[in-house]
Amino acid sequence: GVTESGGEITCPTAGKYLAVFLAQCQTSADNNYIVATIQMKPSGGSYTTYGGTGAVGYQWNVSARSCWGCQAIIQCSANAVIKLAFSASGNGGKFWDGSSTTFSVFLIES
Repeated sequence: GVTESGGEITCPTAGKYLAVFLAQCQTSADNNYIVATIQMKPSGGSYTTYGGTGAVGYQWNVSARSCWGCQAIIQCSANAVIKLAFSASGNGGKFWDGSSTTFSVFLIES
């Protein structure tokens, strides 16, 4: 199966992988946001955000809490690496620890 190290998930075989991110998050001030993007790096390559797959999530508003996520089906070569990248504006926000925030990668076709 896939292996994880430092937040990076290595795909051991070539194939289609389903990457799914689900989170409970909270912003802290008006017009601040947090963004999560699913990224893939082929073996020996560089990270890029995966296509126009909707693998971007935003959370806006004044001290708002919500659940959201993103997903992507990614064609990977053997030893490609998938990760979740984050960015924020202003004071941004935070993701809640524990079972309410998950990032999973599954091999769906080899």
